[in-house]
Amino acid sequence: MADKHSAVRMLDYGCGPGLASQALFPWVSELRGIDVSDAMVSEYNKAATTNGLSYSRMHAVQGDLMEPVGDALGSHDIFGFDVAVLSIALHHFDKPGVLIKRLMERLTDGAVLVVVDWTPPCHKKSREQASTASSDHQHYHDHSHGTSNNHGHGQGNYPGTHTVAHDGFTKQQMETMSAKAGCNKVDYVLHEHKSKVLAEIGMEKQLFFARGRKNRLHWGLIPCLGPLATADTGTGSTSIQYGQVMDPDAHGLSVRMNSTVAALMPQISSTIADRSSIETPKIDLATAENWLLRPELIALCKSAVAKDLTAERFSYPLGFGGDPALLGALASFFDTYFHPSIPVSSQHVVVTAGASSCLDGLLYSICDPGDSVLVPVPYWNGFDFHFTIRSGISIVPVHTRSSASPLHFSADFNSTFLLALADAYASEPNQRRVKALVLTNPHNPFGQCYSHDLLKKCMQFCCKRGLHFVSDEVYALSEFADKNDGEDARFVSALAVDLVHRETSDGENDHQDKKGDDGRSLNGARKKRMIIDRSRVHVVWSTSKDFGSSGFRIGCLVSQANRPLLTSLALTSTIHVSSLAALVTTALLTSPALPNLIALNKRRLAASYRILTRALQSWRVEYLDARAGLFVFARLGWLTERSEESGQRRKQEKDDEKEEGKGGIEKRLRGAGVLVAPGKSFHLKAKGWVRIGFAVEETILREALRRIEDALGFGAESEERQGEKAKMARKREHCFLGAPELGRPELMCTAIER
Repeated sequence: MADKHSAVRMLDYGCGPGLASQALFPWVSELRGIDVSDAMVSEYNKAATTNGLSYSRMHAVQGDLMEPVGDALGSHDIFGFDVAVLSIALHHFDKPGVLIKRLMERLTDGAVLVVVDWTPPCHKKSREQASTASSDHQHYHDHSHGTSNNHGHGQGNYPGTHTVAHDGFTKQQMETMSAKAGCNKVDYVLHEHKSKVLAEIGMEKQLFFARGRKNRLHWGLIPCLGPLATADTGTGSTSIQYGQVMDPDAHGLSVRMNSTVAALMPQISSTIADRSSIETPKIDLATAENWLLRPELIALCKSAVAKDLTAERFSYPLGFGGDPALLGALASFFDTYFHPSIPVSSQHVVVTAGASSCLDGLLYSICDPGDSVLVPVPYWNGFDFHFTIRSGISIVPVHTRSSASPLHFSADFNSTFLLALADAYASEPNQRRVKALVLTNPHNPFGQCYSHDLLKKCMQFCCKRGLHFVSDEVYALSEFADKNDGEDARFVSALAVDLVHRETSDGENDHQDKKGDDGRSLNGARKKRMIIDRSRVHVVWSTSKDFGSSGFRIGCLVSQANRPLLTSLALTSTIHVSSLAALVTTALLTSPALPNLIALNKRRLAASYRILTRALQSWRVEYLDARAGLFVFARLGWLTERSEESGQRRKQEKDDEKEEGKGGIEKRLRGAGVLVAPGKSFHLKAKGWVRIGFAVEETILREALRRIEDALGFGAESEERQGEKAKMARKREHCFLGAPELGRPELMCTAIER
């Protein structure tokens, strides 16, 4: 075992209440438990709290490696371990060799697997006599979802007997299973004393300790991928196909990327398969893309290329930090639409290859490997690997009631969020390694906005602790809700927050209950003037969502007082930006048609939102009201009861809960040809929730809703909906495609207003 200062990640499989983890945590920097029993997972997490260990240091999840990989076990967090421990559990599995193989897939190169279990029993009585007492065989470590956990065998009638699949394992058996799983050598040591726990039925059992080392990744079956293979390219060479990983020795991958690829492929393989398949076309409502402005954008881009594509555009990009014309266009764009408290200049902006690349470069610049950032739950699951794959940082989740029930979102983010933020920060054992708070505003997946007051308090929180405040605002202009909803509900950019915070002195406005950044009262305390450190406030934006051009890969960072950070990002990002993409983006942002394009986008988003939410209402499905973004968060798996069929509805709820870990609702909809994003992928605890995109052409959206209705048995179509479908069948989807004037920018405004 490593010394207490080493960075060691340990997996405790079949963890029970965490006896092995509690024994070893002084020598391990990070512990993750997995157990099939929810009760055992709960006990394990209670033990972590009792020992004063943070969530990021020690926690368990429910799962079964013998079943298809679900969202919990597909998380990047449950791969890349240095040690895996399987204590008094292997003899419960019908196929122990398969389990060892699955555990090996979770380990890094050179990692160690430790198995503690029983040797085969020594018999004092005949096998027949012993078998008559088989009901006396107990295993307290409750893989049958019980509550006790003594890791022993005792006397009497015990319910765990039926879960025992093997009497024990010899040295030869352990060596054979481990070799097949990828270990070249196995050490097998017996405990110095035999156990007398089964002496009454004529057995003596003895513990063994087996240790195997994984010298390199075992390239056989990777969960969800199937056998590895190469494809003949027709030129006498071979190539790696999607969803397949080759031997690192053959392709020279680093140890770092070997582990990263092995961790990520099980998570993304199904997405790759869905997007690569041509056999069963699927309607993709899982990916947050905006198709609603594509006709207008095509015309504008063609015009820009025809007018401005010159020989110079084929050279390396101009400028440092981005094309000068694009930087100027972005600065003007932010000044007009983000209402900054201090005007944005081109010196405040660096262009990157999309928002994800921007976040990657930003975190790479402000964090060292092993550092962490605070992120409110739920959050886009892309953060899990974008934050990890290069920067090597971890996410500290900020849990509020909305992670258990999305319907609490509005209340949480105006009252309890700051308390949850303070608790998450305080739970970290080494707070100096927490470097930033990352928010997505408008929120993904909830589609709601942080208030001006809350943003300011979050900035104060970061300022007091020397943290960076990062606001991901990729849905900033995709706000479509009624403007009469109130100022607190509307989008406010972090750029618009006045970073000089002034508070009243004692005696002024004492009738108001002033709150500190942790939500607690400041009445009676001296109120101080605080200047929020502008060099720690950063905004990320891209054209991907607001202008439906995710394929162009244009994003940017706005930071108004941190030139070294902008220089760092420019060094790592600028050369990755296409000159052609910069050209058309500049044309878009400087077009006279831009205001009308933005207004048109809002109207079309609102229309698509109404179509989706009316369907959800007709099905009596709960959903979270959205005011921005390209999606709705809905509880498709848990239906609102109707009195005449409440029994059937309750049964549906239970069935969906059982299927959740196997992809229940998502799997059924995929079979019907519709892709949605499951709530669990956003680290949501509540069951039955999915994110449904709606920013697609109307006919496609209605077809997707028809498939969802049929797949989930929501009933026959209403006459109203039948009439709507008939009307839409007679209506052309692309009313602008046949308009020749769209090829002329000077007539764009007129065309859009139609």
